[in-house]
Amino acid sequence: MDLFQQFLNRATQDYKQADKALGGWLPGGGTPAPPVRAFVPAVRAFAKSPVYTTARDKAFVPILDKAMEQGIVPAKEGMFARFLSGTSVPLTTVPADTRQAEALINNRLSKPTKRDNQMRELHNAMQTWQSVATPINSQREMYAMHGIGTPVTKEQEQKATFLKQNVDALARKYGLSNFLDYYNIDNSFAAQRQATYNPSNYTMSDYSTLGPTGLGFTPEQTDLVNKGLVNTLGRYQVEKGKTKNERYDFNSYNVGTPLFVPGSMVGGVVGEPESSRELADKALGLADKLGFISPGAGYNVEFNFRNSR
Repeated sequence: MDLFQQFLNRATQDYKQADKALGGWLPGGGTPAPPVRAFVPAVRAFAKSPVYTTARDKAFVPILDKAMEQGIVPAKEGMFARFLSGTSVPLTTVPADTRQAEALINNRLSKPTKRDNQMRELHNAMQTWQSVATPINSQREMYAMHGIGTPVTKEQEQKATFLKQNVDALARKYGLSNFLDYYNIDNSFAAQRQATYNPSNYTMSDYSTLGPTGLGFTPEQTDLVNKGLVNTLGRYQVEKGKTKNERYDFNSYNVGTPLFVPGSMVGGVVGEPESSRELADKALGLADKLGFISPGAGYNVEFNFRNSR
């Protein structure tokens, strides 16, 4: 018998022994498979075994992280698969689509358009007017209703009127019927955000006003933001260029009570079909049943957005 045949025989024997040890679940192992109900305990035991956890954290997770960084695996799917594996190893490499989405928002906020600057000018003028008009209105009310203080002077009234006229003039200049239209313009939110935006220290807390809508992105850009940020990090904070206290997990799964979408452990999936959420819920439920995850599962996300690749 040649050496190759001896190797095959040994490999076959080892495979059969492994199949027997697992209770007959390896295909073609020769051991009759037990009823399906016996499958779950075997897999749950495997999910907690050093063999699995070592292979997961030393091989699977690093390969997956690299694939996400290179854009081979999308961030949304990759980060969810990472969660389902049960790993607690921090994610430190930024997925390609997440980096692109964050750079898109950063570029938009760091480089305001002509329209943004116009809205910021109007916004500042409105603040100046209100800083004068509000105290005057309070002074007038306190004196008229309670006899407290002094009457509003003519000079005060003239100053407030002048500032209001300036606001109205700017509104008309920039194509608005009046200053109230400012609050109906999506870009006004971006204008406000840009006034205090610091690319190394910021909080992304409301995508409806500070993300795709507020920043006036195209449908393609909005889709990138949804996939790279909304459905991965969600609301997040950046301090000194790095994500702060960011963790990938699911609150509804941890507390056992759906918080976002009735009956869902993963919540809503923005910009994706309903089937995506349903599939994710089923995958999470299966991973829980098989012991790969349990409430409290998740991993820290440690991204450095302001560091070059």
